[in-house]
Amino acid sequence: MRDNTFYYDSEISSHSLKEEFYENLKKLEPFGTGNTLPTFLIKDLRILNSKILNNSHISLILKSKTGLSIKSIFFNSINTKIADYLIGYKKSINVIGQINENIWNNKKTLQLTIRDIML
Repeated sequence: MRDNTFYYDSEISSHSLKEEFYENLKKLEPFGTGNTLPTFLIKDLRILNSKILNNSHISLILKSKTGLSIKSIFFNSINTKIADYLIGYKKSINVIGQINENIWNNKKTLQLTIRDIML
């Protein structure tokens, strides 16, 4: 959280986090200078599970009010105020993040890369 200023391109429903939405985002590639990866606000998520990876990242499972589970990660976050919330916070949060594809053991899943949170 930086001085209570939050930047994102659009607010979306947690139900948007599906393969079809991601495929439509990929049509906007290539991302880089002048065409940044879109950043979204997703409201009212609860933290179901969080764990620290490699002493520097936090992996989370977030849950929407409708029961959708969202795999998420916050890179290089240990020893930050946001990490303290992601590890121990029990109320709903609003997340600002980017949707991308995670490939692990030849399995592709959608993942929300957290950039910021709003309580």
